[in-house]
Amino acid sequence: MSYNPVSPVIKDKLFVQKDHKYYGISSCVTQYENYLFVGNSTGIIRVFDWDINKEMKPMMDSKLDKNKVTSIYLTEDGKYLISGYKKGTLAIWNMVEYKLTKIVEDVHATEVTSAKIYNITPEEVI
Repeated sequence: MSYNPVSPVIKDKLFVQKDHKYYGISSCVTQYENYLFVGNSTGIIRVFDWDINKEMKPMMDSKLDKNKVTSIYLTEDGKYLISGYKKGTLAIWNMVEYKLTKIVEDVHATEVTSAKIYNITPEEVI
């Protein structure tokens, strides 16, 4: 993983534009290749492409509204992302199709601070 400072454009979108429709207090962040994933207090994961200095389509679902993102993990191949939430929920995102695959509620009594995918098939997550 290479170090890339946050560009002024991305910094502006995250910290200055408080009226932005996807704005929320940043709660966790991870990088995969040239992409920056920023989870926020409103349950949205904002995605930025460092190479073209652009915000991509956010990762969000109405079932995750107002549920602060507390952890983000991408598989080594970048095909899946797992996100943890304050209310003990996990979400599994298919990054190839860029869509939510599964929501697992009440997986933990408190917020999920870390999660990792060891093996995934269309039928189950281990």
